[in-house]
Amino acid sequence: KRKGSDIYVDTRINAIEAILGAKVRVPTLYGDVDMSIPSGTQPGSLFRIRGKGLPRLNSFWKGDEFAAVNVEIPRNPTGRQKELLKKYIEEGSS
Repeated sequence: KRKGSDIYVDTRINAIEAILGAKVRVPTLYGDVDMSIPSGTQPGSLFRIRGKGLPRLNSFWKGDEFAAVNVEIPRNPTGRQKELLKKYIEEGSS
């Protein structure tokens, strides 16, 4: 999506990446860039990648790109995955 000189994209990560943090590749108009996702990232968080938007009218500056984080939840976790997640909840998740 475009809003003025700024570009908006959706970025998908899994729940574990949202909890622990991760590096993800995000496409831009100028090639892919690595973006750091901090631990504890919430669904819908918006991250700015400076200078990766469209050129601004009558200027040499460029807009920014904003990456919205969509957290994907596994549909069919394995028995072991369920066991580990239950253990995580039991140990206190705050």
